[in-house]
Amino acid sequence: MARRDERGGVAVLTAAAVAVLVVAAAFAVDLGMQRVVRSDMQALADVVALDAARLLDGRKAGEIRTGTPSLQTTIDASAARNSTSLGQVTGVTATLIYVVTGADGAQLPRTLPSGAVEEVANGAVPDGVLVEARGVVDFAFAPGSGAATRTALAKASSTACYRLGSYVAAVRSGDSALVSQLNNFLGLNLSVLSYQQIAAADITLAQLAADTRIGSAEQLLTGTVGLANLVNATIDALKKESTDNSLAVTALSSFLALATKTPLVRVGDALSVSPTDAAALKTDFSVLDILAGAVMVANGRHAIDIPNIQAGVPGVGNVTGSLYVQQGPQLACGAPGSAVSVAKTSQVSTDATVSFLNTPSINIGSGFLIDGTLQTSKATGGITINLGNAQGRLSTSPPVHCGARTLADPHTFSVDVTSGVADYSLNAAIELGGKVTLGVLGKIDVAATVSIRLAAPTGAPATIAALRMPPNDTVPVEVGQDPDLLRSAIPVVSVDQLDFTVSADGLLTLGVTLSALTANITQAILSGVIGPDGFVEKTLRPFAYNLDSMVVNPVASLLGLRVGGADVFAVQAICNVPVLRH
Repeated sequence: MARRDERGGVAVLTAAAVAVLVVAAAFAVDLGMQRVVRSDMQALADVVALDAARLLDGRKAGEIRTGTPSLQTTIDASAARNSTSLGQVTGVTATLIYVVTGADGAQLPRTLPSGAVEEVANGAVPDGVLVEARGVVDFAFAPGSGAATRTALAKASSTACYRLGSYVAAVRSGDSALVSQLNNFLGLNLSVLSYQQIAAADITLAQLAADTRIGSAEQLLTGTVGLANLVNATIDALKKESTDNSLAVTALSSFLALATKTPLVRVGDALSVSPTDAAALKTDFSVLDILAGAVMVANGRHAIDIPNIQAGVPGVGNVTGSLYVQQGPQLACGAPGSAVSVAKTSQVSTDATVSFLNTPSINIGSGFLIDGTLQTSKATGGITINLGNAQGRLSTSPPVHCGARTLADPHTFSVDVTSGVADYSLNAAIELGGKVTLGVLGKIDVAATVSIRLAAPTGAPATIAALRMPPNDTVPVEVGQDPDLLRSAIPVVSVDQLDFTVSADGLLTLGVTLSALTANITQAILSGVIGPDGFVEKTLRPFAYNLDSMVVNPVASLLGLRVGGADVFAVQAICNVPVLRH
């Protein structure tokens, strides 16, 4: 039987397969071209929206549409600069809009009841721009063409930087007491002049992040860096910047010695700045504020000795305890209302004890009924300081304004300041005893325990610090009260325990009730304690004066602390930074 001839069958199958593959490839190429044009239109819409958002500077929509450059001129020029797309750009339009936040947190253009995007009228101020880019590409194989339309929403964002307290302001004053405290905090022994030279040198975080020893802004602001690397990177950046920084460079070498005790620091714990905030990264910050803040945070809860505050005060013995300082992120940069725009003051605390010696006797004579002198058998006291914990956040209203940075047209922005729990007080407990004459009854034994409290004002309602730059870059807005007010506090004195024995017949003879007699003795004791020659004026108030002037005032001035607030400084304001939102 003869075999069937199958020659040529493979060629037929191959031809059919090739035809199918060519058609599939044609579809793939055409679909790919349309996909590319969609991507190109999105990129074009994004860049044009960013350019158009630069016009959103607080002007009304009509002024933006007809100004120089106008909105249309801006988008035409931007589209022309970025016209390298596949196919043909058939149109680019921009709409000035109001931006709202959707249910999922996304920012969207506000719409009319019909669903159409609401365009801002000429007399109103827009807060966003919606750009639509349209393009078309001819298919390579199939007849016809493919079109794509993409949109982008952009806003003009503002960033501001501020500080709660400033080491720079403290050393600029030239106050040797403040510099002594700063040396104590940092473990250095620099002169006022050396600190002033460091304080006068500015640097940007971008300069530090560009140094290979740091690595990146992310590492600088969210990770740990070696203190020696940070100091050396600062020194190198200052050398490249200007020869005028030579004195600061010399003084900075002292910070290298701290690296043995503090090898690693977290700059982000002292500065609240996002590593993606390009404007903040390019802002000039004082070298002293950066390095001193980083070292203070790394040292954690720092204990310093309380000076000889009992000197010159009669009746004060030993003071036992230390003063503790916990550094916070005192500088913040960010958009108004954002989490990163929050700064906190340092915290200062102590719980020291005081012994009183040779306290004066108390004369409780009050005429015919009560007469006598009580001696102090025991007197102890305590110092409570819990200051700081105030918090600032950039206000959303009024908006950040960028002026010419002159007194006539300053940068302006506001910080919401809330106070933390505050307590600055001096407490004493006195045990008294002695014989007191009660009229015709003769002498009786009287024992009493008296509590005395001097307390500075504490707490304050939330306050808005309205900053102007200048002058508030060097002169702070003071929110709250001066902390060194203990010396003028009104004493709160109470007799917690009063013991004496009088017979009922004796009371009848005196013609008074027991409660009236108790009140008379109590009042006589209180008058003796707070009188001109009493314990409060002779001992407690002079001691409070020393606490104010030798402890609280230098520390609070250095750290910018106030009762119920802080010293708030303006650092920088950056406006009209375009940001894509959708």
